[in-house]
Amino acid sequence: MNVALHIAKRYLLAKKSQNVINIISLVSVFGVALSALALIVVLSGFNGMENLFSGLFSAFDPQLKIIPAQGKVFSGNHPSIVALKNNSAIEEWVETIEDQVLVRYDERESPAFIKGVSANYNKVTGLDTLMVDGVFRLFDEYDAPTAVVGYGLARTLGMGVKFVNKIVLYAPSRTKNVSILNPERNFNKHAIYPSGFFVINQPEYDQGYLIVPISLAEELFEYKNEFSSIELALKKDINLKDAEEKIQAMLGTDFIVLNRREQHTELFKILAIEKWMAYLILTFILLIASFNIIGMLSMLMVDKKNDIETLRSLGANRKTIRNIFILEGWMISIVGAFTGLSLGILLVYLQARFGLVNFGGGVGYIVDAYPVELRWRDVGLIFMTVSALGLIISWYPVRVIIKRYLPLK
Repeated sequence: MNVALHIAKRYLLAKKSQNVINIISLVSVFGVALSALALIVVLSGFNGMENLFSGLFSAFDPQLKIIPAQGKVFSGNHPSIVALKNNSAIEEWVETIEDQVLVRYDERESPAFIKGVSANYNKVTGLDTLMVDGVFRLFDEYDAPTAVVGYGLARTLGMGVKFVNKIVLYAPSRTKNVSILNPERNFNKHAIYPSGFFVINQPEYDQGYLIVPISLAEELFEYKNEFSSIELALKKDINLKDAEEKIQAMLGTDFIVLNRREQHTELFKILAIEKWMAYLILTFILLIASFNIIGMLSMLMVDKKNDIETLRSLGANRKTIRNIFILEGWMISIVGAFTGLSLGILLVYLQARFGLVNFGGGVGYIVDAYPVELRWRDVGLIFMTVSALGLIISWYPVRVIIKRYLPLK
């Protein structure tokens, strides 16, 4: 067995002659453990929020979305789009037109986005499962078009599914001559009844979107066989990443293929930045907590001065004695890391299983308890961070003290 490691383990477990060294050792372990626990809990919290948002958006966003690389719309007769229709990986194909409109209901007005979709739109998203009033329906029993409205927008305008008033949609005309005397003639207008209201718990959608048949959107925006995007649902046995890469290669540079995460890249970038900023801040706190190891090692080396002389007499060189105390400090960090991570993993499991930290079950909350997810790569990163800091913190002071105050022949 390595002599330095064996002696370091004895020093770690044995009671010191000075009780204050025992206390500082325990404080060092506690500080490192608390920092490791905080790191794993905070990073798991960010992971949980990331999963929560992914789940919310999956109800509105398709697995894959094709948009033009330039401009707002593209032709449905584009050769790449026509060829893609024969792709065997695609289960459902939805053409959409999306643009801004002015929505008027009774005496209230609000800007919003209107999204015209094909009749099979509910097969590429789960929006029909998030209705809070009415039903998901694009045509009524008389084949007249209807609108599915975000609940926030409906509340802003005072809509009701069973009210007699229609929603009036206004969109600037792309073909009419501008009229200064009668500005309303510059707009295309369409009146439509709401069939239901949806809630995704994201203001971006709940307060700003109406879903209508694509035929109505084509008439309102004066498009013919032109689309803002194509939304795809893949067959169950298809790998999403592989399919995305193959479809992108097939479409070339004229189009961009986006998965659900890429459809909200800014949001997930912000979450990632916040997560790693929290990691850096807590790592700095860990570094400060690790400074207790310096004091403990300094006092331990003075306490074991007689042992050092004995080891010198037995032939131990400078490197061996230095390694004893470096390993001592490093093992304190390892013990703290293992303890903190074990407790942190337990807390994350209990939170995920029982919801220890909850929001009180009030109305308006997306989930009852704070979401968390344990990722083993985070555990590995934290363990390596604590180990590396412990080794650095131990190496420098031991090297200086050995060299200056306990010179060896």
